[in-house]
Amino acid sequence: MNAYQEIEALLRYEGDIPRERVLNWIGSKDFETWAVLYVLTDKAYCRIKPELGMVATCNFIKDYLMRCLAENPEAGDYIHSGYEAAWELAGWLKHLENLGADTEQVIRQVASDVEGLYRRSDRDARERIINGFLEHVFERPSLRRLFDRWRQDPELGEHTWSRGRTSPSNNDRNPSGCLVWALVVRQLSA
Repeated sequence: MNAYQEIEALLRYEGDIPRERVLNWIGSKDFETWAVLYVLTDKAYCRIKPELGMVATCNFIKDYLMRCLAENPEAGDYIHSGYEAAWELAGWLKHLENLGADTEQVIRQVASDVEGLYRRSDRDARERIINGFLEHVFERPSLRRLFDRWRQDPELGEHTWSRGRTSPSNNDRNPSGCLVWALVVRQLSA
């Protein structure tokens, strides 16, 4: 039985899951293993003994979702497409914020990693970040502040904020893109 099958079986199993096994699966960096492990950490987290802990859990969740966002795999039984990962990442950031001050460092790290991914991404990945992640994160004024510096950065501003001032006819790939960025610019200005 491979790791994927073992984790899938554990989703149906009721007993404890050894923390060391989970850490080994995380360390494998195998994409399919990570996908089913992501589900396991959601549905059976309380069965991981001893507890996985916030740092290991948050790093894994961030790394898995960022990898999906960057690579944009075809969605499968457990694997998230790039857009699904972007939505999930945005929702997770909101969840972390609801947990309180203990998660501030994790939230800042996610914001920094998203910026880094945006900088090294092609146009399609940048679209996923803008429309799948940022648009939803910006629904929360308290999270918008993490991206305020994007307006002042020449690389980020050139590729993002200027889009909010274009007309739909100038945006061949995504006619509604200018509307999304007009909304984002207004939210950041608020």
